[in-house]
Amino acid sequence: MLQKANIAYLDGDFKGVVEILGQPPSNGIENPVFDFYKAASLQGLENYNSAIVEYSKVINHGDNLFVEEAEWYRSLCYLKLKNYEKSRSELYAVIERKGHFENDAKAIIRRLKYSFK
Repeated sequence: MLQKANIAYLDGDFKGVVEILGQPPSNGIENPVFDFYKAASLQGLENYNSAIVEYSKVINHGDNLFVEEAEWYRSLCYLKLKNYEKSRSELYAVIERKGHFENDAKAIIRRLKYSFK
């Protein structure tokens, strides 16, 4: 299932990814990798509210490599929805991690600070 979803994702077939990964896992165990790619595909389809739900699953799972990315992309979804308070909160979490998206998050925080006074 993941291989088919990966091929669809690389082809930009976000709707196909959502269809493939929208099926409940056969073993009943949630998989944060599936949730992340489903979220990214929903974001690509501009379905930001649903993407936030899926990114939240990844973050709440906690024990996976996608938490930082999920926080980052969830903050971008909040920005698209003009929910600046939640986006700002998420961006500060990204900054605290001191990871890959730290500088980008700081840049957006600066823009928010000066753009929305």
